Amino acid sequence: MRVGRALLSFGILAFFAILDADQTKAETPLVLGVASCGTATCHNAAQPLAIGSVAQNEYRIWSTTDPHRLAFKALSSDAGLAIARRAGLGAGPEEGLCLSCHTTTPPPGAAAGPHLTKEEGVSCEACHGASSPWIGPHSRGVYQYDEVLAAGLFATADPSARAGMCARCHGPDGGVRHTLLAAGHPRLDFDLASFSRLQPAHYVVDSDYRQRKHPPTEAAIWAIGASTTVSARFRALGDPARSAALFPEFSLLSCGGCHVPLHENVRPAMAPNWRPREILDLSEIPALRAVALATSPALAAEIDGRVQTLKASISRRAVFAAAALDLATVTDRLAVSLKTTNLSGAQALVALQSLPDATAMAANPAAAESALRAIAALARTSLESGVASPADARHLLAQLESLSTLRGGDPPLQAADRAGLRAALVRAAGQTEMIR
Repeated sequence: MRVGRALLSFGILAFFAILDADQTKAETPLVLGVASCGTATCHNAAQPLAIGSVAQNEYRIWSTTDPHRLAFKALSSDAGLAIARRAGLGAGPEEGLCLSCHTTTPPPGAAAGPHLTKEEGVSCEACHGASSPWIGPHSRGVYQYDEVLAAGLFATADPSARAGMCARCHGPDGGVRHTLLAAGHPRLDFDLASFSRLQPAHYVVDSDYRQRKHPPTEAAIWAIGASTTVSARFRALGDPARSAALFPEFSLLSCGGCHVPLHENVRPAMAPNWRPREILDLSEIPALRAVALATSPALAAEIDGRVQTLKASISRRAVFAAAALDLATVTDRLAVSLKTTNLSGAQALVALQSLPDATAMAANPAAAESALRAIAALARTSLESGVASPADARHLLAQLESLSTLRGGDPPLQAADRAGLRAALVRAAGQTEMIR
């Protein structure tokens, strides 16, 4: 009798799985809104469950601690309204350009469900994809992780996919043009590793998570994110439709190429150590080149060659676009390589030893910031693997302090995060204790 009931239950579940699959093929995927995820029996548990692979309090974490939930409200704040006014966006909170990143907008091929609202801000399906094709079998436990992915769940655990998804709004070609920057919108400097680490975590990287999702090292996450950023920037600069314009989109260039910080000499050419400013934003390149040297020296040589060709073609419109696309292509290849092979602690340490000295970046605050982010991710991976010696830890501490001084310290959130890294390095400098 028990076997018969089990078979009947299995048959019912299989029937619903087939029905869901047929509906997926026949219907346009819908973004259903947070109500589809936020019930007490799904992802709104008051406390994380002690058993199972999912804590089921994910909605509660998002709704109480995740800044993305406030994205739409930011448009109606005094600062948001002032930016819209200065940028000539009369619609303000209803402006399509703003809503595309400050709300959960259906991706191409999908549509808004009847319960989706702007007030939700950037919610579950902004990252996990339109849920109507997979939410039924997912909530009934019919689909395993790979099957939910095949049905349309976005592969956020894949660092390349996550970087591309985040870059749609946070990346260099994410919609925040120079007009918005001039109006007061913050510049969206993107770092996949620190963003992923500082994001309020609604998952636990335990043995089950590792078995199902095979997470890469933090060093690989940083390098894949940085490669994606460089690729997006130079793919946009190399876009034939844009390169035909009289001026490029200034937000894709180095701010310091045109704007002189107020604390600098107003006539920098008169200073004895003056150097021409770099108009191209190549701030991630030194650290990416160091990673390539540690993992694929041939790719490092290609990066060098592409950068030199790009710099030489900056005043030659006919060849600049192709040179920009060439650099984008080689950084894409680095990301693919790292996704396949990961980046070990030993390789991260080699990359750290190949980075330029902090003093070489004194004239380029953007490069100093990028180097800080790279050092943080590479150092964490080398410490976690136990390969960093006390001498390595002391050198890294000196690099972190020099770079932080160059850029005037860390913002509050990054300051707290980097304080933990510094503490781990201090421990490692005296005894090779691993970071936690």
